[in-house]
Amino acid sequence: MLLILVAMGLLILQVWMFGRFFVNVLFWQQFAVLENDGFIDSLRQSRDLARSGRDLPWFERPMWRGAFIASIWFAFVLAITLAAQWGTLQHYVNELLRTQDPQALLQQMTEAQQARGFDISAFALGVLEKILQPLLGIAFVVVYLDSKLEGPSQVEPIVSAGEGDTVR
Repeated sequence: MLLILVAMGLLILQVWMFGRFFVNVLFWQQFAVLENDGFIDSLRQSRDLARSGRDLPWFERPMWRGAFIASIWFAFVLAITLAAQWGTLQHYVNELLRTQDPQALLQQMTEAQQARGFDISAFALGVLEKILQPLLGIAFVVVYLDSKLEGPSQVEPIVSAGEGDTVR
């Protein structure tokens, strides 16, 4: 029981650390390329942009928009990969349920992979994925530019002058 709790604790720590990393590098490519910033500066500005928009509804914040785009893309890639490999996966599961000897199972899977040959549907789906891959980058650039146009929400004017006031 203690081992399960330790494993769950480590899993929660890993998810938390990956989430922090994801937020910190969400827009770093846009800052590095479009703003021509250095590595450290682009990471810092990426983190600041991802965490900006606190006064906006959660679904309009740059971090959540980026996470939504990445989630849609990962689901799309998973669907294409599963569709391309469905026959192979189905064969592997059938062999796994029928064969008791692990060595014979490995031998049968290796033979099935060699006998399968070229799969035109898997190739076509892979090409489709590669053709649509630039759309992911375009979507992140659009979110970046839209967020940059809105400006940071937590910035307050440094100097304000009312009528009759002097600016120092």
